[in-house]
Amino acid sequence: MSEIAKLLRTQSEDIANELKAVADQQEFLEMTKQAAVETLIEQGIDAEKASELVKSAKEIQNLAVSQPVFNMDVISEVFEKSASYIEELEVRLAEMQSKIESNEEMLKQASLSGNPKVAELRGLGFSEEEIKMLGNSGMIEKVAQTAGQPWESGSVSSRPGVAAMDPIERFCLGG
Repeated sequence: MSEIAKLLRTQSEDIANELKAVADQQEFLEMTKQAAVETLIEQGIDAEKASELVKSAKEIQNLAVSQPVFNMDVISEVFEKSASYIEELEVRLAEMQSKIESNEEMLKQASLSGNPKVAELRGLGFSEEEIKMLGNSGMIEKVAQTAGQPWESGSVSSRPGVAAMDPIERFCLGG
């Protein structure tokens, strides 16, 4: 689970806990209101008058306590759904990454099998494991270019400017 999903779930739980606390507070206020009315009636105040006094006290208290602007149940539900959606996307992302890696491996294998340089390296005695290792490191082209006869032994070297010399000079200089 990602950090974002954890954070959203934590916020959702916090909001749910706050809503429970508000519900408990409302229940407590209702019980207090009922007890206040009963106490006023016992003190000899008319039931109707006692109910009005408690109601006006409750209105004053409601002015002091601000009501939440948004519906917290909806916000909690949105956070929970967002966390679930993020987790679903993370799973899909992991699946796509594994597909990409397998496709890249297949592409490397296909490019190795169709490459003429691979055939040249096989002809020089390279094993399949060595060719595969070279293909993974991207060195196959460089090795294939330099895998020929390194010093061109047994052939005439090519010196620049040999054609411009006259025959006696060429004989004296060994050209």
